[in-house]
Amino acid sequence: MAKECIECKDGIFNADETGVFFKCLPNKTLAFKGQKCHGGKNSKVRITVMVGSNMSGTEKLRLLIIVDYEFNKKAWMISEIYEKWLLKLDKKFAAQRRKVLLFVDNCPAHPKSVESKLKNIKLEYFPPNLTSILQPMDQGIIKNLKQHYRKRIVMKVLAHMEVATPTTVTLLDAIQDLNKTWTLDVKEQTIANCFRKAGFVKDKVQQDADNWDEDDLVPLSELKTLWTSYRRAINMSDVSFEDYVTTDDNVQTTGSPTDEEILESVIENLVPNKKDPEENEDDGQSEGETIPTPTIDETISAIEKIRCFILSRENIPYEIHNSLNLLEEFIDKEKWTNFTKKNN
Repeated sequence: MAKECIECKDGIFNADETGVFFKCLPNKTLAFKGQKCHGGKNSKVRITVMVGSNMSGTEKLRLLIIVDYEFNKKAWMISEIYEKWLLKLDKKFAAQRRKVLLFVDNCPAHPKSVESKLKNIKLEYFPPNLTSILQPMDQGIIKNLKQHYRKRIVMKVLAHMEVATPTTVTLLDAIQDLNKTWTLDVKEQTIANCFRKAGFVKDKVQQDADNWDEDDLVPLSELKTLWTSYRRAINMSDVSFEDYVTTDDNVQTTGSPTDEEILESVIENLVPNKKDPEENEDDGQSEGETIPTPTIDETISAIEKIRCFILSRENIPYEIHNSLNLLEEFIDKEKWTNFTKKNN
């Protein structure tokens, strides 16, 4: 018999989309501020991220990241992507023998027709005019995620600013850093407080939640220090800190492509070398270029270097050493599998 979790905090979820200008360093802020990103070059430097968690904060859903692709040049959430994501999530809960309740926006990109296909997820929709008040993700969770992400990329760029080839923020960097941020930086207590602030639970700590400001758990002071260092390093004076931290707050994330847009996308892929006239910004990767896959021996060498680095430091948590052990074991199995294939 399936484990009924709907009545407990662990079985109640909320998920919502947000737009992220993933290359948005402080000096880029004015170019993005206030942009709805309906298409053109800005759609090449933004992604849509579906962020979801349960009410206790103990179970964060794997981020769904939507980028510019053939039939969705705006990098929006559309009904086909939403349904595929939801059915995959339903299958996961079915394998765990769990019934869950998921709260989502009531919008065209979230068609109610998918409900009949779900077996372990029950959907509930926020009233359109009250979503920003009732939705936990809008009460600080997404804000927390974005500011921790910005902290990560500014630290990375500052650390490499004096080298011959300064680092750039690629799409792959963004996906990896967003996942690290969501997994490591956004805390359970932050999520739980946001659910309380949205009125999902009334308990003995409700008064504290009512008085809680999401900024209390967001690294604003640390981010501002990094922003100031970056600003001085490039002699930037025309961007405020407030502009930087709010630049993609209201980016449009949902919509349905029109027939004309689908046709245009098909034509673009049929006509060689056809580029968006607005797309002048170098994204750090040539057209068609792919990141080379390292060999197994190169990977083993990289792991050895990481282990040497960790051994040179004190008070490294056991979990990090154990993770390296697991990674080495996985690579060793891959190497043995390749060896047996060649010799059989």
